[in-house]
Parts: sequence; C-alpha cells; structure tokens
Amino acid sequence: MAPSVISVVISPNPASVMRAWKASREATAAAGWGGELAQAGVTMNLAPVADLVDIADPDSNEPIGAWGRQYGNDKETVIERAGAFARGMESAGVVATFKH
Repeated sequence: MAPSVISVVISPNPASVMRAWKASREATAAAGWGGELAQAGVTMNLAPVADLVDIADPDSNEPIGAWGRQYGNDKETVIERAGAFARGMESAGVVATFKH
C-alpha cells in the first residue's frame, strides 16, 4: 500500500506577518493553517514564539530575531499578535503553545 501524501501550507514568518497584516487577518490565516494541521491529525502546534527582540539589534537574539520569528519588540504587541495566532489555531481545534 502506497503512503498517503498530505499537503500543508507553510506560514510566513511572524516579522513578515507583522509588517503586512492586521491581527484580525493573522487570526483568520492561523485558523486556515490550523485547519490544515487538524486535517493531518495534528492536535498541538509548538507556536507561537512569544520572545521580545531588541528593535535596535534583532540579531542579538539570533534564533528568533535573525530569522524574523518575533511578533514584536514590546510586550503589548507580542501579546496582541501572538494571541491572534493562538486564537486562530485554537478555533481550528489545534492547541497553541506559547514558547520561550
């Protein structure tokens, strides 16, 4: 029996999302990605990253800032945007886990 193939869209990095989308669009997109994960049998996503990254030197937090994995540079923005991602995932039945 041949293995089944599941296609999943990879989401853009959070820094790109922050520049292009409002939180409501991010939540809607995350619901779509969550739906794809749920369809593949995934029940938990080890995201979003909730790190704060120094705006003057994002590379100082290399695993996050250098790769654009941050949702912002202040706690209010990170809470809003990482929260929007989590709400979208959870609306699709996928548990989101805030990391770091």
